Amino acid sequence: MATASPAWIVPVLLALAALCAAAEAEASPAKVPAMYVFGDSTADVGSNNYLPGNAVPRANFPHNGVDFPTSRPTGRFSNGYNGIDFLALNMGFKRSPPPFLSVANRTNRQITRGLLGANFASAGSGVLDTTGTPSSR
Repeated sequence: MATASPAWIVPVLLALAALCAAAEAEASPAKVPAMYVFGDSTADVGSNNYLPGNAVPRANFPHNGVDFPTSRPTGRFSNGYNGIDFLALNMGFKRSPPPFLSVANRTNRQITRGLLGANFASAGSGVLDTTGTPSSR
């Protein structure tokens, strides 16, 4: 006659499997040497925080970032990770590449060797000449 296993066995085994998968994911190297991102507000990780002027759209105010690991605004036009963050994590990076202006004045060996990448995305950007130009009706 088989005895019933304790109720705690299944959750413990699932937790151990999740920990093993997380440890394996952290130990794996990035799938590509660097990421270079171009885009608009859906890919911006804070580039606009480094641009001068008041006419630049910014996202460094509450409630943006409330679901981000630091729970503070990061310049992302979202309440947490954006698509680029998820892509970077999926490619094996610990975080998204930094905004290009945040590293422009710093010397960083990883950047100069092409091993980190940069995010050139800026909210309000576009490919048309009329982007950012008020329409006259």
